[in-house]
Amino acid sequence: MAVHPPDTVKLLKAAADPTRYKALKEMAGGESFSVVSLAWIFRVHQDTMGKHLKVLLEAGAVARIQPPGADRRLQIYEVPERYRRNGEDGRPMIDYGTCLLRF
Repeated sequence: MAVHPPDTVKLLKAAADPTRYKALKEMAGGESFSVVSLAWIFRVHQDTMGKHLKVLLEAGAVARIQPPGADRRLQIYEVPERYRRNGEDGRPMIDYGTCLLRF
């Protein structure tokens, strides 16, 4: 899937929600997650987590990928590699160009 530069206003609105911010923090290190796995981590309903991920996807904050050979229904979300960085202290951060999230 092509990755488009995030819309700054949409990105800031999306990241302002505590659950979505925590999801970005989880993905900042390069891990990919399914809706089910993030819902379990944050103790929210899968439908709720799916809606949060849709907002992040529409803002350009994350990408949706399909693992090779996986059932078509399985969707995995990740912060694209081009946005992921490590700070001088080794802590992960996400640099969208117009917005930098440090965790």
